[in-house]
Amino acid sequence: MLDTRKSLDVFSVSTMMVLCLLWGGQQVLIKLAASQLDPLMQLTIRYAISALILGGYLWYRQGAGLFSDNTVGAGIVVGILVALESIFIAEGLRYSSASHITVFLYTGPLFASFGLHFLREEERLSGSQWCFVVLAFLGIVITFMGRGDGAQGNTLLGDGLGLLSGAAWGATTIAVRTSTLASARPEKTLFYQVSIATLLIFPLTFFMGHSTFEIDGAVVANLTFQTLVLVLGTFLGWYWLLTKYLASRLSVLQLLTPVAGVALGVVVLNDALDLWFVCGALLVLIGILGVSVLEVLSVRRAGATSRLASEA
Repeated sequence: MLDTRKSLDVFSVSTMMVLCLLWGGQQVLIKLAASQLDPLMQLTIRYAISALILGGYLWYRQGAGLFSDNTVGAGIVVGILVALESIFIAEGLRYSSASHITVFLYTGPLFASFGLHFLREEERLSGSQWCFVVLAFLGIVITFMGRGDGAQGNTLLGDGLGLLSGAAWGATTIAVRTSTLASARPEKTLFYQVSIATLLIFPLTFFMGHSTFEIDGAVVANLTFQTLVLVLGTFLGWYWLLTKYLASRLSVLQLLTPVAGVALGVVVLNDALDLWFVCGALLVLIGILGVSVLEVLSVRRAGATSRLASEA
């Protein structure tokens, strides 16, 4: 059966640019409200509200058969990984800038590609792609060089936590792709992520002493935007695009997210960018872009070969 998904057009490109801008601003929004509401508590609140909304929707659609599709075990694993990712992001933002955390978070696809290469035959990387993976990880090493001494606010620790958040994101992707969730509806996968993460993170905020907060109109508006737009809106928008357009093409455009995140961090939060970080981040982006572009070309060649074979 031929893939009915389309190549990119003006609508898909413009929509992806909006999504990337929103995703890139996520850490900036968390940082803006951090003085009044702890980052970990912010994530807990937005996950909890999202879980209630999605849970109500799924129960309305599926009723008592909601968990009869053998996805609970995989859902718990994915939820634990999302909780870890969230903890690493929140703690990383205490020590490092939103720009740094955004770049390190978006190493997630690299970790996912690396792991899936050994777990799924159709996900194996070519030799050329491995070169770009190595280049990206070299960029990660460079970002950590020369900044250990005198790094303001213990930036090195924050960057390390940011990198761990990327690894957790990559592990989440692997868990979804290699489990029963691979064929589950996206809203159910998201429900597992936000509900399990809420159950794990909520008591942790009290245990770690991060439960105090000062609420005003700006913080409420910030959290509302994070929940309805960043968690629910962009995720569902992304998966809607995946039903209409080729995933490999969309994934390349997704690389605009860390660029947007760095730009917003500099403009909104006055994040400082040192030479080591800029050089390393560029290598990371080039590496991710190279892997993705080669994947697009591979898919295109495979499609052309299939068409030629059917015409022969």
